[in-house]
Amino acid sequence: MLTNGYPTAIDVAYSSTLGSKPPSALPRVTLRPIAARRTSPVVGNLDGMSSTNLATTSGPVEFEHWYDFSEGGPVHRALLPYPAEAPAPFEVARWSVAPGTSNDLDVHRSREVWIVVSGVGILTWADDQATVVRPGEVVAFESRVPHQVRNDGPETLHAVSVYWMPSDD
Repeated sequence: MLTNGYPTAIDVAYSSTLGSKPPSALPRVTLRPIAARRTSPVVGNLDGMSSTNLATTSGPVEFEHWYDFSEGGPVHRALLPYPAEAPAPFEVARWSVAPGTSNDLDVHRSREVWIVVSGVGILTWADDQATVVRPGEVVAFESRVPHQVRNDGPETLHAVSVYWMPSDD
């Protein structure tokens, strides 16, 4: 099942753990609409924290278009629901690279982790390192290490990035 072109968490879990088993071999799962899974808002005091509406800071996260790679595809950033006085210590983006293209060469102060959701690509980093990345694989980049992926496969490469500033910056 695709949501805005991205596989759902269930698809990722199945493809990562069950590999290429035919659909008939996969367990049957009933998906309920997100609204049906939500509970009533809970407001309380958690160990000295100010009152937090748990229903509005928990659950699925929306994404907004952020920018486009020069040739590869779009980048969307997550709109994390946490209040400004207690932000997440990281940010999240999802992006895609079309077949026969690359994302932009990236070098930045933040540390970053990529989770490859679908597609296959050739990852290059630190100017002279290279490997093939596949769905379910996770790669990490230290601050200021150049990195880029080229999609030489037949399908679009989709990935999720989690990034944060190192404590020494």
